[in-house]
Amino acid sequence: MTRTKLASYCLLASAFVLGAMLMIQVAGYVENEARADMVTTARSVSILSARTDNGELLAILDSRNEMLMGYLLDASRREFKLMDALNVREVLSRGGGGSSRGGRSPR
Repeated sequence: MTRTKLASYCLLASAFVLGAMLMIQVAGYVENEARADMVTTARSVSILSARTDNGELLAILDSRNEMLMGYLLDASRREFKLMDALNVREVLSRGGGGSSRGGRSPR
């Protein structure tokens, strides 16, 4: 092995090491707020809370009725407003594409 090839391999190895170190450092700056304690499941209903740009979101998945409902917290009035309700079976049967408005239930 020539000196040039050895130097090239050493340079390549150090580039991988530096790249891995950079990825580890960047991963520390990314906030990951999804935690298991944000999801609660009781019988056939799962509830997830999450922060959005518009406030606090509460998503409820009723697996018995195959419905997914999204509520937004109106903090000033201390109430939840129904944002959308989807029939999961309909959404999945059409491939999940397109507008979600077709699965909206009457309010």
